[in-house]
Amino acid sequence: MSRTTMATNAVGRGILRGDKGTIISLTLEIKPSYNPAIDPSDFGEGADNNGLIYQIQFG
Repeated sequence: MSRTTMATNAVGRGILRGDKGTIISLTLEIKPSYNPAIDPSDFGEGADNNGLIYQIQFG
C-alpha cells in the first residue's frame, strides 16, 4: 500500500529584476491550495541592491 501526503507549505527563493537596474532577492513561504478555484498564497521578504527591504505577498 502506497501512502501519499499532501504538502502543507514550501519555501521559494527568487530574483526580480527591474528595467532600471534594481534587483530584489526574494524569500517566500508558499501555502498550496487544494481547491483548483483558489490560488496558492505566498508571503515573505525581499531586499534590493540599494539596501531597501520589502514585504512581499501574492495571493
